[in-house]
Amino acid sequence: MILLLDTSLPGITLGLAEEASGRVVDHLYLADQRTAARGLSQEVELLLGRNGVSRSQLSHIFVGEGPGSFTGLRIGIAWALGFSAGMPVIPIGGISALEALALWLAQEKRHKVAVFLENKGNTGYVSLAEGDHVTTQAWEVGPLGPTWASVDLYQVETWQTLQADSGEYNVISLTGEALTMLLLQAMARYTPGKTHRPPEARYLRKSTAEENLALSKKEEYV
Repeated sequence: MILLLDTSLPGITLGLAEEASGRVVDHLYLADQRTAARGLSQEVELLLGRNGVSRSQLSHIFVGEGPGSFTGLRIGIAWALGFSAGMPVIPIGGISALEALALWLAQEKRHKVAVFLENKGNTGYVSLAEGDHVTTQAWEVGPLGPTWASVDLYQVETWQTLQADSGEYNVISLTGEALTMLLLQAMARYTPGKTHRPPEARYLRKSTAEENLALSKKEEYV
């Protein structure tokens, strides 16, 4: 059995999936990320307990590595690294939740798919997938243009600026339970046989402390 955890997208998503098939057998979604983070270990124990799964029966942990917020990624990755280091040690791997979601949707729809994730200041990231190929890039909100007319567009939660430009495009919002199940299916789909490597956080932006430090260093040389 594999444990899936993502805190790169809104809320905290937890799931259990069969390793061989990638089938999601149970899940939890916690909407209030910061409050729920304090009880994350208890929530995982609840998920394992109600499915009769012990820690020793977990073959792997896969955690979302972003793109995502600084605080969100730190919650998920730090917890997963700590939990995996117990006895016995559980192998851990990182997955881009945004890319996995785009790949899953592209293969399910058999069409080119773009999944947008908003950041502050009308900026964000977009994962564009077609078949087995996916690319992720920073994106600044603006007119979508004719290039996107042949792409199924999805937005995580509701990106108001993107929504305002969607008159001639089919923009679908992924929220709540629908987002949770799609995300877990997507993450589980790409774990069997995956090369396991430690998660590497892909922040949407640096922390406020890091930004202030970079700014102060820049001012020293002005």
